[in-house]
Amino acid sequence: MQLFLTPNGRIDQATYWRAVLILLGISAALSVVSAFVSPFLGMAGLLFIWPWIAVHVKRLHDSNKSGWLTIAIVVLAIVVSMIAGFILPGLFGVDQAALQAEMQREIESAAASDPALAMSAAMDASKGIAQATLLPSILSTAVVTGAGRGIGLAPGTSQTHIIFYYGLLSLPPPLAISGDELDEHFQFPVREAVEVVNAY
Repeated sequence: MQLFLTPNGRIDQATYWRAVLILLGISAALSVVSAFVSPFLGMAGLLFIWPWIAVHVKRLHDSNKSGWLTIAIVVLAIVVSMIAGFILPGLFGVDQAALQAEMQREIESAAASDPALAMSAAMDASKGIAQATLLPSILSTAVVTGAGRGIGLAPGTSQTHIIFYYGLLSLPPPLAISGDELDEHFQFPVREAVEVVNAY
């Protein structure tokens, strides 16, 4: 649960993508529920903004980047979501302007006879719009989720080194690192920490 609740710490790429897939699944489920039960249930998605932020901040920390870059991710997500929201429904043959106009007509005709009926008509029309835009909405979330790769959340390169702690290398550099080179390589006092563990 800490994975989704606190921005402190680091997570590796596999954990990041597991968390993203879980949050994407929850977002898709909320989209389906709001489309078929009540559009107001879609507001529950606001509860999942913080888990998205916490996961991205941890991944940025693991990539040696500032967690404040999450602000850029949020802005990018909003922009990409808006663009996808305009483009994707049209690609699926959904005419949002026509759906809105039809919704307005239904509400006005229901309001002429009974105000309570107008509310019911508005809810039904909102469900119809949510159902018509369900697949574009889920795809939009998926597009936004993948947008984080563009700002360095995926590794550019990966290197493996065999560490020969006591200095005798049986493989040539750069495949091997001696214990004396650890601190310089990791830019952190690794050797001191290893010595503390060895003394224990």
